[in-house]
Amino acid sequence: MMLPGRLRGSSLLAILRHLHQARISGTLALHEDVGTRAGWVHRIFLREGRIHDVQWHEGSACHATPPFALREASLRQRTSVLETLFSLSDARLSFHAMATARPASAAGRA
Repeated sequence: MMLPGRLRGSSLLAILRHLHQARISGTLALHEDVGTRAGWVHRIFLREGRIHDVQWHEGSACHATPPFALREASLRQRTSVLETLFSLSDARLSFHAMATARPASAAGRA
């Protein structure tokens, strides 16, 4: 799967939709490299294409949302963070796939 190297010219929603349809697990990182927030990195953690967690940086501080299954308050917090990330007009993108375990029969042939 090919993802754009930058958010510019695409939308975060379109990228997340693509990852969701492919049921991808891993971490999508958005690296802000221009303006007053240059150096900030935000991460969206995906499990089988669904958003599992969100981590965003404000300067040197890192904020992570609680595990997905927690109360409605954490859902509202996650939604607020995602809305902020959706407002980004440009960021460098990187994706790190989550390693998957191979079936025992395949592991023996390696």
